[in-house]
Amino acid sequence: MGAVFGIFIGRTGYVLATALVSLAIYWELPSRWRLTALLVPLALAILVSLMAPQAQQRVLLVKTEVTALMRGASPGAGETSSGVRMNFWKNSLLAIQKQPWIGHGVGSWSSQYDALQPASALAGYVPTAGNPHQEYLLWGVELGLPGLALLLAIFIAVWRLSNSFKQQARRAAQSVLVATMVACLFNCALLDALIGDFLCMSLALVLNFGFHPAALADQTQTK
Repeated sequence: MGAVFGIFIGRTGYVLATALVSLAIYWELPSRWRLTALLVPLALAILVSLMAPQAQQRVLLVKTEVTALMRGASPGAGETSSGVRMNFWKNSLLAIQKQPWIGHGVGSWSSQYDALQPASALAGYVPTAGNPHQEYLLWGVELGLPGLALLLAIFIAVWRLSNSFKQQARRAAQSVLVATMVACLFNCALLDALIGDFLCMSLALVLNFGFHPAALADQTQTK
């Protein structure tokens, strides 16, 4: 936790850490106090802002970048991390609106984004080669709303499957699943760089322990 908030600069990591700590606290609270867990993320955010100046600065940077983009105060506002994401997300929603039921096809996000960019009509425009930095929008653009529903159904199925596991394996599986779902809000976490490999392999491992509790017991006894 110290590394996430004190050393790392990724803002998605701050959100993930807050979500997972909040989930852990929720599980440990007596049932009559479960509703108070809704206040835990806010309390953690305040604590982090007081104890981790770097995290606070990175979060405030998001506000500054978004405000500049909305006001159009700076010609480069759309080129900041937050500005680029907002532009990606806006055009992704427009692309989904054009083909909501069948999508535009696998691998079509870049071409759809470029088609909605005014600059694409200018000479020298370099076509986009990337993703919308949001897994749900990627599936929506390329596979339509049915594809997005399929992705959500996969997450729900994994959660329901993990409910049959013993407590340790269940909480491990659901923690990794929550981390994946939250990461997908800010990145194409199942596609982008190595984070998708890490999340999918981690989920596979914790599901394996859920299916084979004897193996988990052996590992615990060995330690």
